[in-house]
Amino acid sequence: MTLDVLRESPVFQGLSEAALAQIAEICEEKQFEAGRVVFAENAPAQRCYVVLQGEVSTQFMRPVGDPVTVRTIGRGGFFGWQCLVGRQRYLARAVCETDTRVLAIKASDLSELLENDPRMAFRMMSTVARLVAFRLKSVKARLVAELGKSR
Repeated sequence: MTLDVLRESPVFQGLSEAALAQIAEICEEKQFEAGRVVFAENAPAQRCYVVLQGEVSTQFMRPVGDPVTVRTIGRGGFFGWQCLVGRQRYLARAVCETDTRVLAIKASDLSELLENDPRMAFRMMSTVARLVAFRLKSVKARLVAELGKSR
């Protein structure tokens, strides 16, 4: 199942079967109950995650009031990318919307793999850059819409 989900995940598309097998070897399956926080906003960014089953929401905390859900991620979805781009802390928190199973990948293990395989590193980091750009564009659109409502 691990290899199947890695193949489905946009972050790992374009990687060879050998590269996917190497990544699968460093994955650790974890289970979380609905409502459980996988990581908190500003917590040390030490792992990234791929959803096997269930849904995880990424949320920004407000100074007052309820958190704002940025996106909800399902099977094959990738979150916790900050640990891959030199960011030492998560920008948002991740909360399980349902009982959820994920693949957890230690940033240090993945970084070591990427350092030893420049082709894998280029393909994966190019995909991560596109993913981050898409998510930024999505957040910007939501922010503009929200600001428009308040006028």
